[in-house]
Amino acid sequence: MEKLFRLLRDGLIIVLVTGVLLLAVELGLRWVYGAPGKVPPPQQIAYAFHPDYLIALKPGMEKRYIRSPQNGGDTIYWRTNAAGFRGKELLDDPELRVMVYGDSNIQGEFSTLDSSYAGKLEYYLRAALQREVEVINAGVIGFGPDQSLIRMTGEVARYRPDVVIFHVFADNDFGDLIRNRLFEIDSAGALVASPHPREADPVLTTGTASPFML
Repeated sequence: MEKLFRLLRDGLIIVLVTGVLLLAVELGLRWVYGAPGKVPPPQQIAYAFHPDYLIALKPGMEKRYIRSPQNGGDTIYWRTNAAGFRGKELLDDPELRVMVYGDSNIQGEFSTLDSSYAGKLEYYLRAALQREVEVINAGVIGFGPDQSLIRMTGEVARYRPDVVIFHVFADNDFGDLIRNRLFEIDSAGALVASPHPREADPVLTTGTASPFML
């Protein structure tokens, strides 16, 4: 009789422990993925159509980038300020302001802000000059030099940088000129704006962007 009692007691303990573990797993899954049948909201796209240079970062975004396992697998958290640049809010009147234009190498969502090109440049300039230096990260993923040029000419009067750095990535930037069709050569050999219509890429309006657009 005592042996039967011990078997029943041990069985009940096992059932209770198993039930608690299953409940904990269920609550954990619901916390991560939501309740059954509930589809988690899609992550908001960090980019929007721009009528002049086709695409721009949205202001006030908080995003994350997960590195591949080969690159460490860690998560990079990044944000845009109220002006639509990656990084902290702009200073009112820095002693020295630098603006850096370019593509993903400059935006650097795959790096922490301090490890990005703009972040490193600001750090070293401040240390070398002992002045209040602000480096504005004006990089946008996928930008070609044509887009950077249009954006730069529209922003320098507003932000009044002391120095402008114009980055060109030789691996694919020249192909961007053909893809974007923002400029062309006229009959006199001069560079002029193209009459080709500037339309929003469907991925910016359908919500089906690839992961790098998030």
